[in-house]
Amino acid sequence: MKNHMNLYFVANNCHHVFHAAVALWSIVSCDDSSTRYNVFLKTELEEKTWRDFFLTIPRVSVYGVPFNIPYEQSVLLKKMKDLDGNDSRKYFYHKFDLSWTESISHLLTDDRLLLLDTDLYARKPLQALYETPLADHECMAMVIDTGIWKYPEWVLDHNRSLGIDHPCFYNTGVALIHISSFVKHQIWEKSLETYPFPTMPPQHDQDILNRLIFNNATRDIKRPCCKTMPSVYNMSTKWFPFMNLEKGDIALVHAYGDTKLPHSSCDWANKEYERLTETYRNMEIPPPK
Repeated sequence: MKNHMNLYFVANNCHHVFHAAVALWSIVSCDDSSTRYNVFLKTELEEKTWRDFFLTIPRVSVYGVPFNIPYEQSVLLKKMKDLDGNDSRKYFYHKFDLSWTESISHLLTDDRLLLLDTDLYARKPLQALYETPLADHECMAMVIDTGIWKYPEWVLDHNRSLGIDHPCFYNTGVALIHISSFVKHQIWEKSLETYPFPTMPPQHDQDILNRLIFNNATRDIKRPCCKTMPSVYNMSTKWFPFMNLEKGDIALVHAYGDTKLPHSSCDWANKEYERLTETYRNMEIPPPK
């Protein structure tokens, strides 16, 4: 059993930082082992701004990592801004840019990274997920397929719009990444290069990564093989009514950021998260501004 984890969040404002801090606290609170956590926060906020949102927790170290925006990607960002008038989308497109890992390799405890959206909380330990064997070029994410989705035509229509002839769609809100293969083979950079961007991808980084995994047009690129993550590690309030899950089995609940609305069928999750955030705020953590 591993006694460490590398966790990774991307946050573009104080609200997202606060949610990341709550998510981290929930993860550690579920874990009664001696696991050490190295947590990497990608943000353009200054450390003096984001640091105070995180409690000082034994066994937890939080590091800020920079956005790397080389010329090729800055051109891409301008193109995205021209498409929708909003350059804040860059946070989605830099989520899978792992080039920063090369400069802090001494802080990484192994060759894997658990990428987490900020709008989630843990109900059970994540060791079993983190210890899933990964070979070179493998990653792991929860798949939305026509078997669990109430409206399967959504998955098929959406994939066709991306040029994907496949009934599955991976959600990247929780993803286990094999670091060295992503960096060495520039998987994310190449996936951006091959995406035509006639319009903004509706599902942002998910669309780009799914197209790389499934699309025959990218056959010349060393593509990642995506394992299917058990749904208990990425249960969205939006999907819960359509999934064959028992509440007691759910390890991670997803979809609670300041841009998401709680689903009416998940009152139990709404109440759990409200209690969690209220408790965290009462621990002398400054509220997001």
